[in-house]
Amino acid sequence: MQIKGFMEWVNETLLNEVEIQPKPTGIKKDFAGNANSSGGAEDFFKMFSVPYKDTDGIERTYVKQVGTAYFANVAFTRRYLQADKKNVMEFTYAIGDQLIPVKEVSAKLGGVSKPATTGEIAAYAKGQTSSVNGATVNTKKANFSFSFGSGEYAIESITPEKRAQLTTDLQPILAELKTPKYTNCKTTITITASTSTSGLRQATLDSLITAGFKPVDKKYFGNDALCAARLATIKKFIISLFTTELRTDEAALLSKVEIKQVAKPSQGAATTFQYISADIEQTGQLMQEDQKLKCDLAVNIAGTRGTSTNNYVGYKKDFYIVAVPGKSISIKFDPKRIPDMVFLKYGTKEFLSTWLGGTNTLSETNFVNQLNKTPDLEAKINAELAACGSTETVATLRPNAKVNGKWVVYPGVSQGGKPDTFTFPLGEKLFGVDTLLIRCFSPLAGTEFIITANCSPSIVSK
Repeated sequence: MQIKGFMEWVNETLLNEVEIQPKPTGIKKDFAGNANSSGGAEDFFKMFSVPYKDTDGIERTYVKQVGTAYFANVAFTRRYLQADKKNVMEFTYAIGDQLIPVKEVSAKLGGVSKPATTGEIAAYAKGQTSSVNGATVNTKKANFSFSFGSGEYAIESITPEKRAQLTTDLQPILAELKTPKYTNCKTTITITASTSTSGLRQATLDSLITAGFKPVDKKYFGNDALCAARLATIKKFIISLFTTELRTDEAALLSKVEIKQVAKPSQGAATTFQYISADIEQTGQLMQEDQKLKCDLAVNIAGTRGTSTNNYVGYKKDFYIVAVPGKSISIKFDPKRIPDMVFLKYGTKEFLSTWLGGTNTLSETNFVNQLNKTPDLEAKINAELAACGSTETVATLRPNAKVNGKWVVYPGVSQGGKPDTFTFPLGEKLFGVDTLLIRCFSPLAGTEFIITANCSPSIVSK
């Protein structure tokens, strides 16, 4: 009878405690990890063979090691750019497929050759994406140079030099959070702490217990407590750094970002098994380009002529402002020819312009006459405001839209008007996905206008 070694028994026991092994399909497919990971497949296996809690509450892993082989434990896809920079090999992995580690350009077995898109080539250096159940999944790893010293775990042990290094190491993850890319986004940051098999000095163990980190399993000789303490410290550091950089607070950060902690105590005898690592995964629908308002980039928009049936709305759309947190944002609205009125809603802030587009000509007089001959215009605008969730009205949001009970038309940007009539300050860009709702009222003709999100450094400091 074969007698199992201690670590073999430990690994098998831990494996069974997390999940049942995947049933191999018998199919082998090449796998090269993530494009942004310098470690390729091997690095991916190390990072994603740790458990995560799935939507059904069961802990699973992306990949499962059985002996020396790795198998897919979720269904996913990968596309690897080939050496010609024109084509990709696309792989669709099923649960139980064996993953054969290769270099990206060498990935051939089990894949299908397809032309690479321009965007795919440009984005490839920034991080690989895959698709699961119709949602885009983006993963990015932080390559750590930082590590705790032997037996160290407290935040006080992070010297200014180590703090600077840790801050640098976390930048790839922070960059993913600064500028939103997805709608309906779920974001998870996973921190992993690993230790060698070296036991702890009694003084270190006593210190950990005093700090509230008690060993749970004797087979780890206190390293499970050390892992837990280091994870708590890194989580505290991440929250402090990210709330400052993202200009938010802890509650808001943790409402949008899940921080998972994975402990891997007593992994091996060598010092290479003692490390801190982190990665970010974002799942959601990629924002389409025509949904984005980018800083200081004018967007030309064309709509239709509004009618009473649709509350005289000639254009309605929700945009996402693409800017890093802390930027001071204002919206500039420029009707090109025919007078329009625009309603903007950004969080709790609401703005309604006057009718803009006047030029002090005969045509302007005709425009004003036509506006005032539309008996239900104000009522319909108020109805649209209510449909957008506003409790305001034309009279409360823009009392100077009428003078002596009559609509007036003011010059817009193209007509040399005053900026305070067509510039709307939204305030500081907040962390996360912020929606800008736009409704343009155009009862006279099809609307054509330019809208610009002007960005500048915030004067508010945190």
